[in-house]
Amino acid sequence: MKTSISFILSNYTLKEYDSMEDLENSIHSMGVDGMEVVRVGDINLENTDLINGVHLPFFTSWMDYYLQNTDHLVKEFGSLEKAKSFYGYAPDKLHKYYESDLKFAEDYGEYTVFHLANIATQNYLSSRSYYTSKEVIETSLEMINKLLQNRNSKNLFLLENLYYSGLTFLEPKLTEQLIEGLETDHKGFMLDTGHLMCTNPRIRTEEEGWDYVLDILKMNEPFLKHIRGIHLHATTGSHLYHEIKENPPAYIKDFDERFKYLYDHVGEIDQHRIATSDKVNRVLDLVQPDFLTLEFKSNSRQEQEILAKRQMEILNL
Repeated sequence: MKTSISFILSNYTLKEYDSMEDLENSIHSMGVDGMEVVRVGDINLENTDLINGVHLPFFTSWMDYYLQNTDHLVKEFGSLEKAKSFYGYAPDKLHKYYESDLKFAEDYGEYTVFHLANIATQNYLSSRSYYTSKEVIETSLEMINKLLQNRNSKNLFLLENLYYSGLTFLEPKLTEQLIEGLETDHKGFMLDTGHLMCTNPRIRTEEEGWDYVLDILKMNEPFLKHIRGIHLHATTGSHLYHEIKENPPAYIKDFDERFKYLYDHVGEIDQHRIATSDKVNRVLDLVQPDFLTLEFKSNSRQEQEILAKRQMEILNL
């Protein structure tokens, strides 16, 4: 099993390091093998041997644009012009948004991660999506297969679960439809443990969270072999998402203001804490992933190093 730290690859984050050697020393001091990176822009890294995997950029909501649902787009953005500016590509060419980072992943990483979900910002807090998980999966397969067409890379393409419409692991028939419909031999799932916990409003403790993860994995036993990686973190904030569904805040008309409000609020729900329960090792034993990424939240290099070391100690790695 190859271990990684989740790392935002940007000019801002790299300012915390004096040199490439300093970054290398920081990564290795955590006890992990390398990084799973999210690139901000077309930034590259001098030592690409540190990169185990690449997380593609993502849109929380993209299906209205891809399917050209103009009524929803105008409600979401205020105008079609703003929507076009936001996405940058024509609807039928939206897959090209991911091509640069996919090429980067194929050149330097062993796997690529893609968020498979969709919800408009105006619907997030009510969790009432315009689309069912089945619709999101079918449309995602159409776009992803366009993206992967005629590519000969052996880089693994891993689909990550979220807690709204799309891949959730709560409907095994849809999980099966998804993995069978992906037109590449190099495919699988990236299980995000915190996102899975977010699907259950009854979770109040981390222990309950890991019990729930184990229950859902056993329900998906036929697909465990396809879970090639794990994004490891925990949350006890799932109840907030479901409580707000029953009493959503006042609608914010301006898209940018609404997006910022949601971004700040999501952290209360999807908390990205380190795993402190011994039960986390039962999840690793059950799945036996090829890749394990520590995906906890931190506010500085120092905090990241401290939490990573603590997490690796808890995992006995």
